[in-house]
Formats: sequence, structure tokens, C-alpha cells
Amino acid sequence: MSSKSPIYIGSGSTDTTVADALSIVANASVMSQHATTAERFAQLTGATVINASSNADTTKYSALEYAQGTTASTGGSAKDWAIYTTGGVRGSTSDYSAKEWAVGILGRGDAGKGSAKDWATRAEDSTVDNAGYSSLHHAAKALASKTAAETAKTGAETAKTGAETAKTAAETAKTAAEAAETAVETIFDNFDDRFLGTFTTGAEPTVDNDGNALSVGAVYYNSTATEVRFYNGSSWDAPAAAAATSATASATSATASANSATASATSATSSATSATSSGTSATASSTSATSSATSATASATSATAAQTAKTAAETAETNAETAETNAETAETNAETAETNAETAKAGAETAKSGAETAKAAAETAKTGAETAKTGAETAETNATTQAGLATSNGAAQVTLATAQVTLATTAKTGAETAETNAETAETNAATSATAAAASATAAANSASSIGDPTGTAISMAIALGIVLTPLIG
Repeated sequence: MSSKSPIYIGSGSTDTTVADALSIVANASVMSQHATTAERFAQLTGATVINASSNADTTKYSALEYAQGTTASTGGSAKDWAIYTTGGVRGSTSDYSAKEWAVGILGRGDAGKGSAKDWATRAEDSTVDNAGYSSLHHAAKALASKTAAETAKTGAETAKTGAETAKTAAETAKTAAEAAETAVETIFDNFDDRFLGTFTTGAEPTVDNDGNALSVGAVYYNSTATEVRFYNGSSWDAPAAAAATSATASATSATASANSATASATSATSSATSATSSGTSATASSTSATSSATSATASATSATAAQTAKTAAETAETNAETAETNAETAETNAETAETNAETAKAGAETAKSGAETAKAAAETAKTGAETAKTGAETAETNATTQAGLATSNGAAQVTLATAQVTLATTAKTGAETAETNAETAETNAATSATAAAASATAAANSASSIGDPTGTAISMAIALGIVLTPLIG
């Protein structure tokens, strides 16, 4: 049997031979060197591990250096990769620690960098890297877009209300224009029934211009006799001709009176001669003298009557001339009134057309306002959706926010355009109403300018004015 050594190695109970024990003793220094090398691999910092047995550089670092060291050649210790925030990880200066990526600020302004905290809460309008913005920024922009959209919606609703008001005003103006047109047409028709135009003696009118029975006081100009004639209910009177006839009759009466005076004078002369010749008979002379005196008195009376007749004839002639002048003035006024009535009618038709145009513009403005309102409501919906998505980072979020701002701007522009259209429609409606009122006033002035010697045309103008007043009031 081989002898055994009473030596035990470690905690085991296996017997170690003497040879083994002697070998261990002999290699104790080598084992010590290995222990030193192991210790270096465990705890050495600041340098690579040197093999204690061969004294060779292993070009490797200890576990402690890799765990929390600062040597750059390691590529960065575990500690640096975890919490270092002063700069890039030591050993990899282009990258940051987990803590820096989580809450740091070193990546601001660098493309593709920035901490999770910055990407979440960086202030509005401040970039995280060199171009992107935080969720907080996008949420604020989305909220602003929503507010702008709501403002645009309110503006669109206001514009719609304005457009509806303008439409109502346009419709009112149109109604007024139509009423004015009707009034003018009535005035023109009534005037047309009174002043029938120009005819000849052989073709005097038997009905008015509407084909109805003639009215007493109807007027026409006779181009054959160059005079104005009036209808008396059964025939046509010519006041100027009647006045001329009266003047001629008065002149004839005056001539007859003058002849009678001459005859009386002759009789007086004969009587005087007879009185001188009859001197032999006092009684006869006395009787003759008495007869002569009576004859002289009759002659004087005849002379006075002749003078009176002459004065009446001159007055009649003056009246006839005045009547003729008044008739010519009445004709001119009638023609002027007819022209004014036609002008007023044309103005009323223009006002009606303007009112219809204003109404169409108001309806267009209303449609634009409704479109703007729809756009604003769509913008508001998109803004609400945008606010819900604001917590997501990236290019998609930026694109949505930009689109939202564009949409809200478009809605605002649409609302402003609708408001401008509504104001234009309102102005057009007011202009139409003014034109209608002016047309009615012109028609009333035309009616009131008519005049004639008999007063018939004046009465007609007053009657037409009474009809027109409530229409233009």
C-alpha cells in the first residue's frame, strides 16, 4: 500500500498524495501570480490588466473598470451608460447615457437626438432636435387651431346672419321696386288715357289709348288746326277757336254799333236842318226840336254802347290770345310729363333689375357663409382629433398640425369673403331701394307738372298724386 499524507486541500475530504502536496508547495509562487492576475481582472482601474505570470499586457480591463470606470478605451462603463449626463458617454462621446436620453438636455439642437422628456414637454415653438417639436408643442398648436376654428365658425355664423339680413333687405328692396314700378305704370297708364297724342281733324280719336271709352277732359293735339282739343263728353272742343270766334263776333258787334252811331248823327243833322227850315211854324218847330233832342240822346246812347262793345271785343281778343298761349303751354307740359313718365318707368324697371341682382348676390353670400361654416366645423372637428393625437411624436404629428393650421386659415378666409359678399349685397339692396324711391318721386313730379287752361290736367295730376303718395311713403 502507498502511504498517504494527512494533508487535505480545501474543504474536500479526498486524500492528497504527498507528491501532489509537494507539487503544490513547489508551485506556490506561480499560483500567487495567478491570484494577482485574477485580482487585477477584478479590481484594477485606469489601465489594462498585466498578466503577473508573464508580465504581458492583456489589453483588457477589469470588471470594476467596465462597471464604473472612466477610461475612454473601454467604450464606456456600465455606470456611464446608465447615469452619466455631463456629456457623451466616456469612451463613446457621440452617444448618451440612459438617463440623458430619458431626462437630459444635451441632445437639443442635434439632428435625431433629444431626451424623452424634451420630446414630451419641451416648451412651445422650441425645437427638440434641429427640426422636430415636442408633444406639448403640438398639443398647444392643436388647441390654438381648435380655438381659431371655433373663432372662424363664429365668424362664419355671423357672416351667415349678415347674408340672411342682406337677403331680407334685398327682398324688401325688390318689393319696393316692384311697387314703385306698378305705381309708375299706373301713372303712365292714367296719363296715357288723358293725353291721347297727335291726330288730324279727319281722324279724331273715338276711344282712349287702351281702347276704352273716352273720358271727359281727355286731350289731344290737332295737327290739322294746330291746336289742343278737349273732350266734353260728346264732342271735341277747341277753346282757342271758340275764343277767336267770340272775338270776331265782338268786333262785328262793335262795327254795327259804330254804324248805328253814324246813322244817329245823320238823323240829328237832318233834324237841325228841319228846325231851321220850319221857322214859320213854332209849334212844328218845337215838336221837331223835341224829336231832334230825343234823337240826339239816342245817338249818344248808341255811341256809348259802341264804345262798350269795342272794349268788350278787345278784352275778348286778349282772352282768346291768353287761352291760346295756355293751350300751347298745356300741350308742352303734357309732352314733358309723358317723357318724364316714360323715364320714371325705365328707372323703376332698372331699380327692379338692381333689386333682383342684389337678391341673387345675397343668396350667393349666404351660400358662401354656409360653406365657410361647414369648413369651420370641419376644422373644429380636426382640431379636436389633433388634440387627442398630440401626445404622439414624429413627422406625422407635424404634418397633421400644419394641415390643421392651413384648414383653419382657409376657413377664416372663407368667412371674411362671405362677410364681404354680405356687405356688398346689403349695399346693392340699399342702392336699389334708393333708386326705387327716386323713380317714384320722379313719377310724382312728372304728374304734378301737368297744366291746362281748363284745370282738367291739374285735377288729374292731383288725383294721381293721391294714389301714389301711400305707395312711395
